[in-house]
Amino acid sequence: MREGDYSRPETLPGALEGVDRLLLVSGSEVGRRIPQHTAVVEAAQQAGVGLIAYTSILRADTTELILAPEHKATEAVIRESGIPFTFLRNGSYIENFTGQLDRYLQTGHIVGASGDASVSGATRADLAEAAATVLAGTGHAGVVYELGGPAFTMSELAAAITEVTETPVDYVELPVGQFV
Repeated sequence: MREGDYSRPETLPGALEGVDRLLLVSGSEVGRRIPQHTAVVEAAQQAGVGLIAYTSILRADTTELILAPEHKATEAVIRESGIPFTFLRNGSYIENFTGQLDRYLQTGHIVGASGDASVSGATRADLAEAAATVLAGTGHAGVVYELGGPAFTMSELAAAITEVTETPVDYVELPVGQFV
C-alpha cells in the first residue's frame, strides 16, 4: 500500500513508482480538481506510467453541466502529457438517486429543475467493471467511452419508485432559481 494524496503532490511520485496503468479517479473537491489532477499527471509522466484511464463526465467536451469544465480541462492536461489515455466518461451514478430513497419516500416527492431531460445512469459497480476491462485489456488507448445506462427522466424515476415500493412518489418541477 502506498499513500498518494491529490492535495499533497509530494506523495504522488512514490505512489506511482512502477505503475504501468493508472486509474485516475476524479477528485471530489470541486474547484480544486484541475491542480490535483495535473499533479497526478505530472507524477505519472515522471514515473513512466504507460496508460492513464480517467473517470470523466458524459460528453465532457460539449455538456453544459456545471462539473464539465474541470473534466474537460483534465482531459486536455492528459492529452498534452503524451501519456496514452482512455477517457471513461461516466454518466450519473444510480447511487446518487437510490441514496435519497428514504427522503423521496418520506416526502412523497423528488424535487428538481430538470424538466423532461433524461439521465443516463449506471451503478458504480458497472462503471468499475468498465474501468477494470480497460485496465486489464488492450486496444483502449486513445479511446473515449461514453458510459451510462438506460435513460430515464425524474418523472420516470418517481413512477418506478412508486411501483416498486407501493408508496406514492411524484416529481415536482421547480423553476431553476427556486430550486437553487
